[in-house]
Amino acid sequence: MKRIAIELFGQLRMWDIQDSLSKLETFFNKEGFSVDFFGTFWNDEYTNSYVDKGAFEHFKSLQLLQEPNFDRYTLKKYFYSLKESVRQRKEYQSKQNINYEFVIQSRPDLEFIVNDTDSPTQLKELMILLKKYTDTSCVFTKVLDNQRVDDKFILGNELAANKLGDSFDKCSDFRYHHGLYYATKKLVEVIDESTLFFGTDLYRHKIQQELNFDDDKCDISCITPTNNIGFIRDYLKDIQDTNELISEMKRLKK
Repeated sequence: MKRIAIELFGQLRMWDIQDSLSKLETFFNKEGFSVDFFGTFWNDEYTNSYVDKGAFEHFKSLQLLQEPNFDRYTLKKYFYSLKESVRQRKEYQSKQNINYEFVIQSRPDLEFIVNDTDSPTQLKELMILLKKYTDTSCVFTKVLDNQRVDDKFILGNELAANKLGDSFDKCSDFRYHHGLYYATKKLVEVIDESTLFFGTDLYRHKIQQELNFDDDKCDISCITPTNNIGFIRDYLKDIQDTNELISEMKRLKK
């Protein structure tokens, strides 16, 4: 059976409603792939509560890192976590002497959406493209306006995933929304904009839509040491627990 790696990295959020990864794994299994999960999260109370519950026992490897004190308005934390995530997967691969058809590197609060109609065909098309890039590092993503790519997840072959693990050490542009584009352009040989076999949505965004909540404003109650104007969106991003997030949205909506 062919293997796929899914690396989850960064701050763990809303894990109690993260049900899309099991659905994604089921989809891959039906298509003849096995999935190896890896986790690289911050060592905080919320994450440890799920470790204690055995939530990650099916992961091939899990590591909790001390969260670095980097500017929240850059992607420096993102690339630091990604670096450690790649290192962990590579160490596991070396010990097991295995390779992956492709690697998905993602934040853990992202919903992956597959369907029985289009996804199987689109996955087969991706596998054909991957054969074309056997010796070439390649990331599959759409380049957006103003030199941006979606940084909520990365899908690439193993060569590209490993090279992006070097971004923290080899790149200097960590600008929010732009850093991943520049890292990819610098370190990866090909950006392929072919249609992927899944869609995505942030769980936080889904809840906002359900509550018809606008987070693009400020509130004095949201001021923190790292959010001195009380911007609601940044305040909500720091909330890891789903019930607390919903409660705060309802409070701020009044």
